[in-house]
Amino acid sequence: MSTFRPDDSERYSSTASNVEKSGERNFLALSSAARRVDRVYHYDLDLFQVCKRCFQPQVFMEATSSKGFKNTSILREIATKFEVPAILIRHEFGDEDHAYPIDIHYWNPGILGYDAPPTRSLYGVSWGTLISTLEGLRDRHEC
Repeated sequence: MSTFRPDDSERYSSTASNVEKSGERNFLALSSAARRVDRVYHYDLDLFQVCKRCFQPQVFMEATSSKGFKNTSILREIATKFEVPAILIRHEFGDEDHAYPIDIHYWNPGILGYDAPPTRSLYGVSWGTLISTLEGLRDRHEC
């Protein structure tokens, strides 16, 4: 059995996205190895909510502080497989206290395609609106 040992140049990723999240990010253990697998996608999913009783997913979510286009096509494909919505949250970078408003973009299951518009969007709402949305998804779930 061989041991995977990339050279040190592969040890760190310092893309703007990675620096935003955690500074100089060591992704050797998982990301670097996983990216060597052909014919699959690896998707960094920010959050998915599941039922505490049956573990059925209720929503899949991605969050970003970037202002430009955010590809959610794989997120929506995964959510559709489970017949649940997909949500994209746009927030201010570094807002750990949830002091700034957010935008919530919501896709019903089955809304597919690279640049499909959201089913609905809420702009400049509080984080409490997100919590209410997640509670609503929890409350509508039946198992």
